[in-house]
Amino acid sequence: MSRELDAIKKYIGTEAVTTQHYIDAGSIKFYAESILDPDPRYREISDEMLAPPCYYGSATGVRNAAADDPRILAGISVPMPAGWVGMNAADDFEMLEDMHPGDLLTCHEKITDAYEKQGKSGRLIFVLREKKYINQRGKVALIRRMTTVSRPASKEVVKHE
Repeated sequence: MSRELDAIKKYIGTEAVTTQHYIDAGSIKFYAESILDPDPRYREISDEMLAPPCYYGSATGVRNAAADDPRILAGISVPMPAGWVGMNAADDFEMLEDMHPGDLLTCHEKITDAYEKQGKSGRLIFVLREKKYINQRGKVALIRRMTTVSRPASKEVVKHE
């Protein structure tokens, strides 16, 4: 195990401050239209309206957070080694309850694992997070498992003008 991975593994089990997500009809409709989903359950504002699958992979209504608040994507910042770059590598959504306009979900996030692999571009460090969204009735509505991957930046420097 590398010393970089050693430092990151210390975050396993770390829990973020909870966030609350308010589901509103307008954001459901906007999301469904943005992914070109024609299903009327996601587009027509009514008592039967639902949030579509993967809705929580998009920007959602985090309460009391500015647009640039990092908690919107991840509530725990895991520092990567200097000069490393990262990105989202995978998302797994387990939908357990329908979500409707007016629902208020409380998100509990924690780091669940970290590991290292050798890739074609060199060393890769993966960090796994789990986010549980509990609705106002106390039921787990959604479990989102996120995997991020980081690697040393390329030696080639790209300048944006």
